[in-house]
Amino acid sequence: MVLSYRHAFHAGNPGDVLKHAVLSVLLRRILSPKEGLRKTLLYTDTHAGGGVYDFGCGFAQQNREFEAGIGCLVRNVSSNRCTSPPTALAEYLRCIVAVNELRVLNRRTATNLNHTLSQLSITDLCHRLLRTHVAHRTVEYPFRLYPSSSWIARYLAFTSESDSQSIAPDRFHLFDMHPSEVTSLQTVFSSGHATVARKHTLRSAADWLPKSSAEWAAGVTVHHMDGFVPLQTPPLQDPYLSSFVLVDPPFEAKSDYSRVESALAMAITQRHALNSTWMCWYPLLDSNSSAISTLRNRCAKIHTPDTRVTLGELHVDNASLGSHTIRRGMYGSGVVVVTSPCETVERTMRSLLPWLGEILSNGPMKPNVKWSFTTFPANES
Repeated sequence: MVLSYRHAFHAGNPGDVLKHAVLSVLLRRILSPKEGLRKTLLYTDTHAGGGVYDFGCGFAQQNREFEAGIGCLVRNVSSNRCTSPPTALAEYLRCIVAVNELRVLNRRTATNLNHTLSQLSITDLCHRLLRTHVAHRTVEYPFRLYPSSSWIARYLAFTSESDSQSIAPDRFHLFDMHPSEVTSLQTVFSSGHATVARKHTLRSAADWLPKSSAEWAAGVTVHHMDGFVPLQTPPLQDPYLSSFVLVDPPFEAKSDYSRVESALAMAITQRHALNSTWMCWYPLLDSNSSAISTLRNRCAKIHTPDTRVTLGELHVDNASLGSHTIRRGMYGSGVVVVTSPCETVERTMRSLLPWLGEILSNGPMKPNVKWSFTTFPANES
């Protein structure tokens, strides 16, 4: 199989905004128990990508997809060209500010910055991001670095440990099949001794990438393998674990849709054995409309009495930047969340999706953005 997908081309686009905003809220819910010690987080990312992305590099600059996503969001909020943003965005934006401002990733500096950022409004966070703006010749971007899902997960857990101590150290298993992405992950989550690899992996971002530490790298394991494979392993029977599984394949192969369906079926099975939350991201592609319909139908059938399946989609029609379209044939994206019945997921989706639709409609080409939200509750057929 030829591995050609590189997420650096698409980092920060509307699909990333949806995925990472929802991811941040779900992880914060797990990492913030109402009382006592929190459970140990076991985070699995089946297709983790590169760890951190550089908006100034050639990959991101080729189509500049970030302009229609996070760039559009930050600029519209900072200039008050939108309704009041939902609180669900705060955690997500704090992560983006952190990856751009932190020079050393140790617990003291990260915790101090996170405390400062937690005092800021969403508008102030966007203003702060724009102040990190860098112009290089004629290449411009709203800010330099953008965090991957795995970086967001590690940062949220890293900064939560001072507020609510976990029973045991958190563990992160990051999978990817692309050799360059694996090298980048190893650099981002190293203990700070990979200067040469850092320059090679992130190119012009070499001097901008926060230097990691042994604290930051602790508990993180990078695997050069197909991330779907470990999902077939029976879960650990541990009442002190909270498991979060992100299934986020590139969808280069049509079989990825059926593999996601299988993963969702496993999510239902494993929820009985482990306190787990599963989240799947998928693109809406013209060429795979039947596979998308099958996936939606599967979501309607897999819930159980103690499980809720929530599906949210953003349909971005005609989203483009100049003469470049965002992933040919892609007209939006969606997320599926499998978790125990709770109001957090539904409340997040209901506030986030309409607002993102409004914001993204103010993008460079004024696309028409629609949204949809469905919850499949317990005991319904």
